[in-house]
Amino acid sequence: MLRRTINITNIYSQIKCTHPGYEDLFTEEAVYFWKEIKEAFVHEKMNINTEKFFGKRYITNGIYNSRYIKNSIRLEDLKDKINTDIPAIVVAAGPSVEENIEDLKKAKGKAYIFAVDRILDCLLDAGIEPDFIGTVDPKKPVKYFTDRDNVDIPLLWGLESNWEILSQHKGRKIIYTSNMFFQKMYISQKKEPPIINTGASVATTMFSACLKLGFKRIALVGQDMAYNGDVTHAGGIAEVRPNDDDLYVDGINGEKVRTRYDWYAFLNWYNDTIVLNPDVEVIDTKSKGAKIKGAIQMPLSDVIRNYGGNLGDDNINIYDIKNTFSQEEVENIRLYFKDTYEGLRDIKRKSKDAIDICEEQIRYYKNNLEDNHITFKNYEKISKINEFISKQPTYLLLETFVTAEAALYISEIYSFTDDQHLDKINTYEKSIAIFKAIIAGTEYAR
Repeated sequence: MLRRTINITNIYSQIKCTHPGYEDLFTEEAVYFWKEIKEAFVHEKMNINTEKFFGKRYITNGIYNSRYIKNSIRLEDLKDKINTDIPAIVVAAGPSVEENIEDLKKAKGKAYIFAVDRILDCLLDAGIEPDFIGTVDPKKPVKYFTDRDNVDIPLLWGLESNWEILSQHKGRKIIYTSNMFFQKMYISQKKEPPIINTGASVATTMFSACLKLGFKRIALVGQDMAYNGDVTHAGGIAEVRPNDDDLYVDGINGEKVRTRYDWYAFLNWYNDTIVLNPDVEVIDTKSKGAKIKGAIQMPLSDVIRNYGGNLGDDNINIYDIKNTFSQEEVENIRLYFKDTYEGLRDIKRKSKDAIDICEEQIRYYKNNLEDNHITFKNYEKISKINEFISKQPTYLLLETFVTAEAALYISEIYSFTDDQHLDKINTYEKSIAIFKAIIAGTEYAR
């Protein structure tokens, strides 16, 4: 609830309070309460920073990747074809992967292996071919996927995933999520849009994909979420990130282990998601690293011996699954994109009109004039323009771009002082900056 409520428009205008005496009467619960609020704020700040960093890339990837929609399938299209009676193994790129290589070889054919993009070459070099690969990051370097030009392992991807990785990949492509613009596209063809809770990392995304497919037992490999000395990833890689403060969390052996804020966010996501899925048994196979609350500690060898099955004839041919869209629906999607192009022009025109109105409002207030029929009428005009823009499917394509370009103004749009007159001027000035960002977004997308 907290994470759904806090967003960029209100993150800096929150008031946090409790009933008097609550913290004295229920100290333990109060500590938990404030900790949850803090983590919700940290989570949203990470989301905002992510959108600021990837703003333009979301549009670029979405447009380039739309070429794959015609021959793609959704994660939902795969659901009834998977044998969920055997475990799913999600392989991340933490240092502990190396201690599980031999057991991963034995797991092939006895469980489904979902590998993150960054660990793919390590597995292939060891002779292990995952059943699925996953990619998330809009700017993930291709070198962190593979230099091989013949990888045709089924790829799970989102519309915002790096288009260069999708171009490098040669096999069947399975869409696991889409932003609101593409969700509208699916809905226009009476299809359920692909949506999962990604959790902001490729490993958490693969875990969510396994939940969506219906697995009741999921084993985690290489999900250290902590440093091994200075090593951050398999292969002895010690990734150095500027301005990255360390913190310490509970380790699986009862000691404190060193982590960083992005891993801490992923850890909290796992902790919450496990609570929300009590019917799913989550097994953590690493021998050291951050403790995932609610996960069972068990070596991978025991997971395979105790729960592994035999895919045999149950192993699907991914190419036998029909495309999500028929040829007729593909033609309708082309019309959807054509309308999108026209919608960009309308949004740009309306935004320019809004800027002119905002500037007129500012002139009135700077001349110390009080509100009158003109300012009220202008306010109504801007409200109608805002409503028009927000209802355009095309705007959903621009939203992250706009956040990136005007994050400061959006985050302060509802911050006010005791001077109502000055607040009105400031609000219209911020609005101008946001409308300019919308115009820049339309020009970039076109």
